[in-house]
Amino acid sequence: MNTRTLVKRIAAGADALLPPPSGVVVLIYHRVGGGSSSEVDLDPELFDAHLTYLGEHHHVLTIDDAVQALSTGDTVDGVVLTFDDGTSDFADFVVPALARHNLPATLYAATRFIDEGVDFPWGAPPISWSALADCVSTGLVTVGSHTHSHWLMDRLDAAVINGDLDRSIELIGEHIGQAPTHFAYPKALPGSASAEIAVRQRFRSAALAASRVNRSGHTDLHRLWRTPVQRSDGTRFFAAKTRGGLRLEGELREVPGDDQVSASLGLAPKDPAHPRLVHLTTTDMSLDWLLGPQLRAFADAGYEVVGMSAAGEHVANLKAMGITHVNVAAFTRTSNPLQDLRAFGQLISLLRQVRPDILHTHNPKPGILGRIAGWLVRVPVVVNTQHGLYAQPSDQWQRRWPVYAAERIAA
Repeated sequence: MNTRTLVKRIAAGADALLPPPSGVVVLIYHRVGGGSSSEVDLDPELFDAHLTYLGEHHHVLTIDDAVQALSTGDTVDGVVLTFDDGTSDFADFVVPALARHNLPATLYAATRFIDEGVDFPWGAPPISWSALADCVSTGLVTVGSHTHSHWLMDRLDAAVINGDLDRSIELIGEHIGQAPTHFAYPKALPGSASAEIAVRQRFRSAALAASRVNRSGHTDLHRLWRTPVQRSDGTRFFAAKTRGGLRLEGELREVPGDDQVSASLGLAPKDPAHPRLVHLTTTDMSLDWLLGPQLRAFADAGYEVVGMSAAGEHVANLKAMGITHVNVAAFTRTSNPLQDLRAFGQLISLLRQVRPDILHTHNPKPGILGRIAGWLVRVPVVVNTQHGLYAQPSDQWQRRWPVYAAERIAA
């Protein structure tokens, strides 16, 4: 079993413990029938099977109807189909399949590639304006903006952001006959504060990722959650995603672990002569008061020592000792299954960036979540220290069983 399938199974198990709420599930597709080996390039037969399932088991909404219901607080339960970028297979395979099943979808178009007729950076040819206009004429397709240039919006100044968004709006209005009112961030990653202001001024909704359900009365329309569809979902995991499941997989969305990303966390480029040792606790107080002497000793011995925990007032003390701190913002001492799920996803993402040579976890919560996360990320060495006994042979089984089960899984 490969890691991707294992993560999906773990995520499905998490759904069984904490079922997803009802609401609007927005699915992200990218390509169908593109002929590549990409996880987001689906075979036409698989996509057709998806549409058959959706038609039989769900109410498929337009993006306009979904946003309207969410904005008014009306009870709504359904699925929205969205596609990113605007590759030629949208006209060749996607829209004919939508027409056969009479299901609507939204295409978030990156207009520069369409307008200039140049391939997307990953080698996929763009749809033409005339083909896209034909798709819209079916009455099944809504065109939204995916920016003009498909630049990440967290690193651009306000003038560039405004110009890029306005050019996208202008071109879609010119060629499709209607300016877009919906937007999707490139790579489904949030932008800077300037980008968010610009997007909110121009669009009725904006979409990210995160594989969460959009609930009436609980959803920011400019932070719509979407769930990526992958080839490896097959039909079983796809069905779970249409119900709002596999949320954990969304939290584990891969983040590149290069030195540029590490630097953004305050880390120096990795040096083989100084192994990177990460100590993981729930709070920074434990790193400071409980583990401080140990952290200093390892730093003196030539290790690059990193502390990971929720940030607090003790981070300054750690920095004064020369210890780099990485914030696991979702960590909390309280027992909250959904918050713990988010913390686990955040931990996976951060470990992928930090890339420790050794991960030393300290129980209870980091000892369980950290060991599993370290194994999934393939940290070479994972060590756990017990700082107390949370179940003993004399305890009743209701207390012993969860503790023993969690320890067996983590070990």
